[in-house]
Amino acid sequence: MSGGWKPTARVYLGGVLVALGPDVDGSIDPHAPVGIDTVWADWGRERAIENPDSPAGGLTLLVPDPSWVAAREKTLIGTSVGLSYVYPDGSAEWFYFRGKIAGARLTRQRVKAGGAWVDGVRLECTLASDLNELANRMVSGTWASESIPALRSRLLTLASPLLTDIQTSTFWHPEAAVIDRTVDDVSVLDLLYELFEQGAARMVYDPHARTVQPSRRHWYDLPNALRLTEVGGQITVRPITPTVPFTWSAVTVPAGYLADFADEPLQRDLASGVTRVQTHVRRPEGGGVPDYWFVAPVPGADEVSYGIRAMKVTSIMYSVSWGQEVGEKFAEYAGREGNTWRLPPLVWDTGRTDGFDDVVQAFTFLRGYETYALVALTGSWLPAVGVRPLFGIIGGRITYTGGRWITESQTVPVGLGQTQTALRWSEFTTDPAKTWADVDPALTWADLAYIGRGHGMTADAPR
Repeated sequence: MSGGWKPTARVYLGGVLVALGPDVDGSIDPHAPVGIDTVWADWGRERAIENPDSPAGGLTLLVPDPSWVAAREKTLIGTSVGLSYVYPDGSAEWFYFRGKIAGARLTRQRVKAGGAWVDGVRLECTLASDLNELANRMVSGTWASESIPALRSRLLTLASPLLTDIQTSTFWHPEAAVIDRTVDDVSVLDLLYELFEQGAARMVYDPHARTVQPSRRHWYDLPNALRLTEVGGQITVRPITPTVPFTWSAVTVPAGYLADFADEPLQRDLASGVTRVQTHVRRPEGGGVPDYWFVAPVPGADEVSYGIRAMKVTSIMYSVSWGQEVGEKFAEYAGREGNTWRLPPLVWDTGRTDGFDDVVQAFTFLRGYETYALVALTGSWLPAVGVRPLFGIIGGRITYTGGRWITESQTVPVGLGQTQTALRWSEFTTDPAKTWADVDPALTWADLAYIGRGHGMTADAPR
């Protein structure tokens, strides 16, 4: 892995491009009035079972002409912000954060512009995501019974223009009615969270397209997502990329390329801190029928030892059976997460690798929202302690500073439900004529049963 794919950072204020990544000599790029010192943005969530927090960010700009700041000083707070990157060939641009400036501080500083040092200004800003505004848009009123598509349209109107689409799955009983109810001082963001709970999912925000969609529960259900191949005389594994209609990006990352990976501990939380899921099925107001509560135990959770730790979910549809199904899905979700090892954030630093390998790898780490992205960590020690080295990404932080990208990715494991045992070539054969010298320590015996299997999967021919 040699790197070399280096996207250029961009900053927009009020919809206008104001800053680019530094010029080759470290000067402020002459095509923009100010330069980027550091930008960062959080996205997604830390735990699969949780709703995402409203993303935050930070921005530090180097301004060679103080009058540029003076002209904007009174209107700076509340100015819209877009953080993006551009492909090296300029063919495409991707926004990984949208929001507003929430606070700012000015400091006098010498900055380099056009190869010369001048007396300028350092502008440090705290950023609040567009989701933060939705969290502060409060709604009250009496809503008549309506379908899920009608509720989706209602919420899209309330979230406009910050959202352009709300995507839900067709299996959410589209014909079922949402109950009539009184909404009393509830935020638009909480109403969106409530909508996605009806599909036993969490909300995923795509800042580039300004859309929200359901989270993926598939991470624990992809046993056949690896293929066996030979690279440089070593037997190793690669993630499989399914054909349409799925849209995965699948990348292989040597564990040694991840900053400080070898020094970070594994984490494991019993039952995700949740022992049961309590689903509240609300009945229509004034209907004279009591509400219904359904309790789904989390698999593997021992309430006698742990005590009761309940996660509450509210169904806004009439169906008791659907409320039960949602509770059971959430309980299964919590149980799988709680009984699977977790990694600390995977840190990729292009300062160590001279860029990304290609656009797929960069897009996996710089996308800024949860997708069907898979990362296989080759050369890792994980299977030796019973952890499959295949992960999805559900959140993290994207940072650009000093001309390099640093990504911290929160992962969720792709499990097998089987004990992992690292594989060794000596277990295949003792014949000295067999010249495949090494087996990647990321390959496990349990994986062999799943290599190259599955509908719509592409894989190398068997050896």
